Amino acid sequence: MKSIKGVLFLILIASTLGTAYGQKHKEYYADGTLKELGKFKKEKPVGKWEYYYQNGELLAAGKYKNGEKVGIWTYYHESKGLMETGNFVEGNKEGEWIAYHDNGTILSQGNFINGEESGVWRYYYRLGQLKSEGQFDEGVQVGVWSYYYENGQLRETGLWKNNKNDGVWKFYYEDGTLKKTGNWKLGIQDGVWSYYNTLGNLEERGEWKNGQQEGLWEYYFQSGKIKEAGRWKNGKQSGEWTYYYENGLVEKKGNWENEFNVGVWSYYFENGNIDKTGERANGHSTGMWTYYHQNGNKKEEGNFDAEGNETGIWKIYHENGQLSREGEWVNGKQHGRWKYYNFEGEFTQEGFWNNGVQDGVWLYYYSNGKLKNQGNWKTGTQTGEWMYYYQNGKLMEHGFWKNGVQQGKWLYYHENGKKQREGQFRNGEAYGEWKEYNLSGKYTTSKYY
Repeated sequence: MKSIKGVLFLILIASTLGTAYGQKHKEYYADGTLKELGKFKKEKPVGKWEYYYQNGELLAAGKYKNGEKVGIWTYYHESKGLMETGNFVEGNKEGEWIAYHDNGTILSQGNFINGEESGVWRYYYRLGQLKSEGQFDEGVQVGVWSYYYENGQLRETGLWKNNKNDGVWKFYYEDGTLKKTGNWKLGIQDGVWSYYNTLGNLEERGEWKNGQQEGLWEYYFQSGKIKEAGRWKNGKQSGEWTYYYENGLVEKKGNWENEFNVGVWSYYFENGNIDKTGERANGHSTGMWTYYHQNGNKKEEGNFDAEGNETGIWKIYHENGQLSREGEWVNGKQHGRWKYYNFEGEFTQEGFWNNGVQDGVWLYYYSNGKLKNQGNWKTGTQTGEWMYYYQNGKLMEHGFWKNGVQQGKWLYYHENGKKQREGQFRNGEAYGEWKEYNLSGKYTTSKYY
């Protein structure tokens, strides 16, 4: 009985001591590696605690008091180097804190008050160059902040208000040349913005309103000359826009509406002469369009349907103004009979198209109007019997085409109508015996292929 009382007394003492000094705590990863080590008192962490990565390296170390972090805490990279260190007061970061890159150089440095960033903070690149600096007030970015390239040049600078960009900001290229500048209103672009190229010349300028482009905008060539100008409305191009060549002459002009070209658009050559003009709707050409050569003469004219496909009769002209060809388009493809003319306006050929490919009988003419040759096309390739004539109307040659190559027997004639030669083609190449005849039509010799 006395022995049992002694054991109970020892258990009571051990229990009292455990309660007074805290219960040891260990937690492990699934593979058995130690994850954390510390003590609990009344179910709250107390005293020194250590946390570990799964590879066994120390992750963090510090103290708890009544369940809250206190004093100096230190955090480490998985590769052993110091990651962050600073002081806690009643669970909040307090005073100066410094964070480090994994190569040991400082990443950031600044102060906390009641767990929130306060005062000047600075951030650094891995090699130690200043990356950014500015003020915090109760954890919110305020005042002027500056950001730097790794070469030390200022990258951008401006004001923060309520953790948002506010007021005038300036941005720079890596060589220090101004890149762009403009106004922010609580994180939203608002007011005039100017953009510059790497030479420092103005590239574009215009106004933003509530984060969208608004009003007149101008764009410039690298030389500084105007490139295009027009208005934006609710972030979309609107109204008349004019585009320029670098020589100052207009390249094209017309109207925008709901992100599409609309109404009459006119395009110009660099010499100032009209290139083409017609209507646009829903982002494509519609109705009558007229095209011109650089010398001012008409080049072609015809209509587009509501989907932007060529439709109806089109006429195309040579540079001297003479008609070059005319025919019909259906759903954006040549279709039906087309006629062709040479530079002097003389009729040279005619034939049929079907859904954009030559199909059916085609006739070709000399400038004196006499037939030059005739034959069939099928889905864009020569096929069937073809006849070729001299200008005096006599037959020059005839034979067959198949799949776009000469095939079978071909006969050739002198201009006096007598036979000149004859032979066979196989897949576009002469083969077998070819007989030749003199001007009288008498056989003279043979060649073999």
